Amino acid sequence: MLPTRSIRVFGALVTLAGVAAVAVAVFSASAQAVARGHAVRLSSTVFAAEVGSLTDGGAVYAGAVVDPKLHRGAIVVTAHGTTRLHLTFQEFFARGSIKGDGGITLHQTADGQTLRGRLDVASGTGHYGGAHGELRITGTIDRSGQIVAAVHGAFQR
Repeated sequence: MLPTRSIRVFGALVTLAGVAAVAVAVFSASAQAVARGHAVRLSSTVFAAEVGSLTDGGAVYAGAVVDPKLHRGAIVVTAHGTTRLHLTFQEFFARGSIKGDGGITLHQTADGQTLRGRLDVASGTGHYGGAHGELRITGTIDRSGQIVAAVHGAFQR
């Protein structure tokens, strides 16, 4: 059996640990609340190519994304249409992913096609949980089907 003094010290330590745990939980919640309203600005470059086709006539594209803030990642896009395409996308980064949909318009050029459009970020995972916002995309598709595009905009998390 522990002496009375040891029981009081043990009780004080348990109480102190409980107070510390509550303080950490409150601090973490308030830090997350501040971070949740934070805007993430993108200035990404996307390199992609068609990797497959869908049974409904759509196409699947996959590639790499490079962004100064989000660093390197991967992207998967499904597209439906001919000159006006509806897209769904998901970008994967070390700290989480973002996904959404949008539309682009293609214009024929001597070297291939140009693309221009808008993407709506609808959700995210990990560090980007709750993401929502709007992005602009411009780029080119060369004769071999290689896509190089710039994505600019911001999303809230």
